[in-house]
Amino acid sequence: MAAIVITVVALTSSTAALVEGTPSLLSANLGPCHDVTTGTLQSFLIIANDTTGYNNSRYQPFVMKVHRCDTLLVTFTDKSCCAPHGLAVETYFPKGIISQPGQSSSMRLQATISGQFALTEHIFSPTYLFDRNSGTLNVT
Repeated sequence: MAAIVITVVALTSSTAALVEGTPSLLSANLGPCHDVTTGTLQSFLIIANDTTGYNNSRYQPFVMKVHRCDTLLVTFTDKSCCAPHGLAVETYFPKGIISQPGQSSSMRLQATISGQFALTEHIFSPTYLFDRNSGTLNVT
C-alpha cells in the first residue's frame, strides 16, 4: 500500500521579513510616479501661425511649466492658411503630432522625468527656421 505524503510549507515571519527587506523586487513594477501622491491634469493650447510662430514664439519662446507626474493634455491648432505644422516634445513625444491647416491635434503624456525639454517643429514648414525651437517644457 502506497503512502501519500503531503508537505505543507508555512510562510514564517523570517521569510516575510526577507521579502519585505527587498525593495528592488517589490518596487520594480510600481512605475515612475509611485512616490508622488498627487499629479494634476495640465491643459495647454498651442497655436501655430505662419507669421508669429507657436503661441507668438517667433521672438520669445514660450514655456509650459508642470510638476513631475502631472498629466499634460496638449492641443495643437494649425492656424496656417496652407501648410501643415508639427509639434514634438523632446524625450517625451519625439515623433510628434502634425496638424493640417485649420485643424487641431492633441497629445497626452505624463511628465515622469524632471528637467527642461525642447518643444520643436519636427517637420519642414514655411516657419521651420523660427519654429524649430518654439518653447520649453519645464518639469520640476
